[in-house]
Amino acid sequence: TPHGVERPSLEFAIERMKATIDALRQVRKRVVLVAPLPRADYNMGDCAERLLLGKPVLGPIDACRFNREAYMERHKEVMSFLEQMEKDDYVKVFRFEGFLCDNERCASTKDGVAIYRDGEHLSYRGAEYLGRTMGLADRLDRMAK
Repeated sequence: TPHGVERPSLEFAIERMKATIDALRQVRKRVVLVAPLPRADYNMGDCAERLLLGKPVLGPIDACRFNREAYMERHKEVMSFLEQMEKDDYVKVFRFEGFLCDNERCASTKDGVAIYRDGEHLSYRGAEYLGRTMGLADRLDRMAK
């Protein structure tokens, strides 16, 4: 636009995503959407490394666990989009929160494994751990339609 890039409306984003999903299904592809990983506003990989090595973890960080509500608030637009995509069972959405979070906090380590390598990405071991312990491939296969 003459005023720069404009943020699309939620309705427009849903319409375009549904068109993309329909196009994939027309060529016999099955689809499942994956929600963003729970994440904090600090480097969870560094925190987990310090914790697992027995080094002090400084600041308001609770054993490298972070506030679930703050994560949901930071991603409320994406979460709203995903909820709308799930409406009427249009497409399934896989979420990691059920595995990484309780009602209040999300973990950056599980069973001695650092899940994250930094503030946004899974570590190699974390990805392997989640894939194996969650049966991720089978779970996604069952969800896809």
